[in-house]
Amino acid sequence: MFAAESQEWPNPALLFLSRHRAFKEAGGAAIIIGSDCPYLETSDLHAASDTLQTHDAVMGPATDGGFWLIGLAAPCPAIFEGVHWSTQTVLKETLANAELMNLSFQLLRELIDVDTVEEWKKWSGWRESNSRYQLGRLE
Repeated sequence: MFAAESQEWPNPALLFLSRHRAFKEAGGAAIIIGSDCPYLETSDLHAASDTLQTHDAVMGPATDGGFWLIGLAAPCPAIFEGVHWSTQTVLKETLANAELMNLSFQLLRELIDVDTVEEWKKWSGWRESNSRYQLGRLE
C-alpha cells in the first residue's frame, strides 16, 4: 500500500498519529512517502517494497535529517515515540527506536526533499538539465 502525504503538520503529535493510523489501517506492510521529494523514482518504491520482504522497516533518508519514505512490514507505533518531528534528528531518533525494538531495517539512497525556496530552485534547475523530467513528469 502506498500513501502520499500532502498536508502540513503544525502539530507534531498529529503527524505521529497520522502515520500510526496509516500503518494501522493498512493491516500489513505499508509504505508512506513524503510529497516534498521530487527526486523520488519508481525504482525507489520498488526497492522499498522489496526490502519489506526481508526486513521489518525501510527508510529513505533525507539530507535534512528526516526521511522521505518509511515502510513497515507491520504497524509499530513505538517506532515514532519520542521523535522530534520537523527537526534534523527525525531519522536518527526513528532509527534509534528501531534498534531498541530489535527491528531489522535498511536505508535507501539519500535524497533531497524540498522545504525551502532555495531547494525548489535547485530542483527546478536539476529538472531542466535532466531530459527525463523536462515536462515535470518521468517519461
